[in-house]
Amino acid sequence: MMKSYRGRSVTVGQLVDVYRNLHTSGYSVRDAKTGLVLVHCDSVLLHSCSFKIQESGRIKTIEQKRKRVHAWIRGIFVSADEQQPSDFTNIIYYNPYVTSKFWDSQTNSPIDFAEEVYCAGKFAYSVPNKLYEMGIRL
Repeated sequence: MMKSYRGRSVTVGQLVDVYRNLHTSGYSVRDAKTGLVLVHCDSVLLHSCSFKIQESGRIKTIEQKRKRVHAWIRGIFVSADEQQPSDFTNIIYYNPYVTSKFWDSQTNSPIDFAEEVYCAGKFAYSVPNKLYEMGIRL
C-alpha cells in the first residue's frame, strides 16, 4: 500500500528515482529533481527508465560491507501497488558485489535503459524485447 512520506505525494507523469528500501521491505519513490522522498510502496511501474549507480557509493558498500542507497531507477511515474503485468517477465537485478551495473537476465548483459520497468520484491522486471542498451533499442 502506497504511504505518503511527510505529507508528500507523487503524481502520474512525474520524473522520479526509485530504490529498494531495506527498512520498509518495499520501495522509496523520490523526486528526481529535489531528491526528497515522496512515498513508500510495495511495487511501482515506471516508463522511459534509466539505471543509475553512484560509483563512490558502490565502492563504499563493497569496502564496508554495509548497504546504502547508491543505485536507483530513474523514470516517469505511472502507478504504484498494482499487480504485476503478465508480460513483465524479464528480470533486471543489481548486486554491487557481483556487478558494477544493473544486469539484464534475458541477455545476460549490463542494461542502461528500458522502456518500462515494474519493481516488486527484490527485482525489477521489464517486457522482453523492449529493452534499450546505450540508448539504442535492441
